[in-house]
Amino acid sequence: IDAEKGLGLRVLDPEQDYKRTSSFVRTLINRNAGRRQRAEEKRLLYVACTRARDHLLLGGTLTDKHFAANLDAAADCLGWICGSLALTEDDLARGSKAIAGVPSPLPIHTDPSEFPVPATTTHQAEPAFHALRLSDSTTRLSSPKSELAEVSGRSLDAAPTQPAEPALDLLSPLDDPQDRPEFAASELVLFAADPAAHHRQYVLGLPAWPLGQVDAPRRRAMLFGQLAHAGIEALSNSPDADPAALAADLVAAAALPVASYRAPFNRELAALLHRCRQSPLAAHWFTNAEARTEVRFTLSLERGLVHGVVDYIGRGADGLWELVDYKTGHRANTEEAVQHYRFQLEIYALCLQALHPDQSEYRATLYFTDLDEATPVNFTPADLAAARTRLDDLIAQLIETKA
Repeated sequence: IDAEKGLGLRVLDPEQDYKRTSSFVRTLINRNAGRRQRAEEKRLLYVACTRARDHLLLGGTLTDKHFAANLDAAADCLGWICGSLALTEDDLARGSKAIAGVPSPLPIHTDPSEFPVPATTTHQAEPAFHALRLSDSTTRLSSPKSELAEVSGRSLDAAPTQPAEPALDLLSPLDDPQDRPEFAASELVLFAADPAAHHRQYVLGLPAWPLGQVDAPRRRAMLFGQLAHAGIEALSNSPDADPAALAADLVAAAALPVASYRAPFNRELAALLHRCRQSPLAAHWFTNAEARTEVRFTLSLERGLVHGVVDYIGRGADGLWELVDYKTGHRANTEEAVQHYRFQLEIYALCLQALHPDQSEYRATLYFTDLDEATPVNFTPADLAAARTRLDDLIAQLIETKA
């Protein structure tokens, strides 16, 4: 019985010797019920995975059916996960999954004997589960028959003759040596430039603008910067689109805290997108068939993981891969602007190097949208090796500060 489609009956099919078979309505109801059940199972899997406090462990036995690319054909939760990650046998042999050429920090263990599961009570957090505590009387269940008879003769409700001893210690969250702290690239850039501002924003949880000033200029600039990045990405995906229409759609969909921002944001964003499309500098980026926009990355360093997003990665005229970072607003001195953003560009260049490790040079371009001005910054592999060391040292300082 279905609330929308009514009653699904079995009918006598004359083509099958009048055997009972499902009617079309019954088949449709069963198919929809299966889809609803599968959707509910996916929701439960999502809830289970997103409720992990310290570590998320996913276990199971892989078979050939789990490597199917079709997620709808997956028979269980493990099949959905393997299909979503596009796991292959090479990934299992390597022990990790490479995404867009960058190894993922998620370890894959195929040998249970190599799985790191320390048991300890020194962890400060309260364990989610307590191991079974067995008394002497219950441990005798594995003893010879004579001792088993002695146990069976005692009432199950009787108190144990001796205090219970823990057979296993408390299981704390995994102390995995591969587990490293994670940071956003923007957090590291802020910490390097202004530790006090980092403390205010990331430790105290305060915004970058005065609490009592809802329409602070810095807040306005940050909001418009987010719209500008979204607009340039939309223009990259649809170079022939009307800039005014793109701007209107983006501003209409944005949740702006100040209503008076909407009209000027619409005008400014439309002008910015029009200027970018007419620019001989930006036109090449928008029409590059090999280009990728809003490229998310994770840098795996010795002391931690760094996440970020590169605005644009594409191949230059000489065949080398390069990146572009869009900047709204402008600075009076170009050299000061380059120095201000250099550390951020070094992090992005390390991402570019991870994707294309064989280049002799890595170019990063600051594109100031208001001025239609591009400033290139070139890095050699030696420059990036030094940048990686500085980045690791900075992470160590930040970890020590938070301790």
